[in-house]
Amino acid sequence: MATRTVARLVTHRDGDIIRLPSKNKSKKNSKVLSSDTSFPIEENGRQESFQERKMNSMTLNPFMSALLAEIDTVDQLMGGSGSDTEEPAIVSQNLSKANKSKKKKKKKKQNLPKEKPAKDEEDIDAILDELKIEPDNTHNASQTVTSRSSLSVDKRFLNADNELRKIFGSKIVNSGRQKRNHKMHYKTTLLVQAKDTWPRMDKAGLTMELIESKEGRIYFLFKHSLFYQQAQFSFWQAVASLDHNNIAGVLNLYPYHIDSLLQLSDVCRMQEDYQMAADLIERAIYCLESSFHPLFNLAQTNCRLDYKYQENRSIFIALFRHLATVSNKGCHRTALEFCKLLLGLNPEDDPLGTLLMIDFYALKAEEYNFLLQLAEEYEATKRLSQLPNFAFSLPLTLHCLGKQQNDKKMLEEADEKLQNALTRFPTVLLALLDKCGVVVESSVSASPHFKMSPAKDPIGLQILNQLFIERNHHLWKIPDVLTWLVECAKEVVKLSQSSEPIFKEYSKRNKMLYEGTPRTICRHVVVSEFQSVNALLPRVGTLFY
Repeated sequence: MATRTVARLVTHRDGDIIRLPSKNKSKKNSKVLSSDTSFPIEENGRQESFQERKMNSMTLNPFMSALLAEIDTVDQLMGGSGSDTEEPAIVSQNLSKANKSKKKKKKKKQNLPKEKPAKDEEDIDAILDELKIEPDNTHNASQTVTSRSSLSVDKRFLNADNELRKIFGSKIVNSGRQKRNHKMHYKTTLLVQAKDTWPRMDKAGLTMELIESKEGRIYFLFKHSLFYQQAQFSFWQAVASLDHNNIAGVLNLYPYHIDSLLQLSDVCRMQEDYQMAADLIERAIYCLESSFHPLFNLAQTNCRLDYKYQENRSIFIALFRHLATVSNKGCHRTALEFCKLLLGLNPEDDPLGTLLMIDFYALKAEEYNFLLQLAEEYEATKRLSQLPNFAFSLPLTLHCLGKQQNDKKMLEEADEKLQNALTRFPTVLLALLDKCGVVVESSVSASPHFKMSPAKDPIGLQILNQLFIERNHHLWKIPDVLTWLVECAKEVVKLSQSSEPIFKEYSKRNKMLYEGTPRTICRHVVVSEFQSVNALLPRVGTLFY
């Protein structure tokens, strides 16, 4: 019985020994120690007796000696007698029982019924079947469209607060903010963060529907309910009254009416209340994002919103306003991400002319590789080299990268591209230097090539040149960049004296290419609100929507 007790205690809980209660510890412990039972332990090629093992343990550890003595006392009280050699058989029996229990558990797991597919997956498959979309084909098609990774949106950079924390630190950013009121529940969104000061959005009356899917692109459309249409009629009446207080009255009744929020934001910006203007735009974006279709994914570039539908135009204007506000805060990386999002909604038409400003935000965010990749991907379809902003921004990108990497070949390529831009758009140089407050040398200013009057250029080219100067002149104020610009201008002056026919050919091309003003450029000018550029817009047909 002693061996059974020893085996049970030694093997219990993976070798942990539990002390059992005992009686009559004083007198009977000495009798038990004189037993001659043997225990089969191999050590140095011989068997060690159980008595020797106990004596060694007493000399080594008094606690172990007392424990073994108590074990033998319990065995003697229970009247057990047995040989110590029976322990391996008992241990093997216990192990066999444990193995049998494990086998039974495995059989029960195998006999369990398999889980049925979730209903959500079945619903998605049903939707795809109704639209006649094959999962494998759409996946491959979306890969072909989204292979243009330059427009893929990184969700980490959509939050301007994250960029502000990197610039100023989290303590400064969070110091002026109040704690959230947990009693109000707001939906979690990616584009903006809901604020406690906003009214509760019980029903906005705005939804999004999937129209069609073709060539790997999925087209969506915002839908207005009868409740939202009533708000829209009230808004048009308020606009016709020419009183912005009536628009504020519409917002009191319909706090998440998108057009009222955008219009009142413009009024606040004119009154220099920029904080309220930004708050109204964020509330509009929050309402729009809360109405997104489940299949509308911001991270992919195969989701489309057609600008020809009146219901879809609000999100384009709201995103345009928001990225400008974010850039004014110094969050240029966030503004660039919203530029990619805005262009990705309809890159084929680019209804608000996002390509006319995306280079500026890429340079401000120092995302040089992105700008080079974008120019390479869209040169064949958009002819970006014919836009003055890309013609000057690409050499500036190569110049900055060449300085960082100390690459002479890249610097030489930048010189060549900048000279080409000054050759194709000669009227930009003097206007750009004047905007930067720099007086150039007479050898450059008196050159016939750069002395041309901007009025001789077509209206469309004048608008593009003036847009580039108004928005990007801050990037060319850096002393190193200004010196590089003047040196390249001197090289162009030398080339103009030796090869005049080439320069005349460029002027003829400009008159043919930039005849007329596309509606996309007119929309961009109106939303950008550059006064000097607005004066160049044609007075006839000013309705650009």
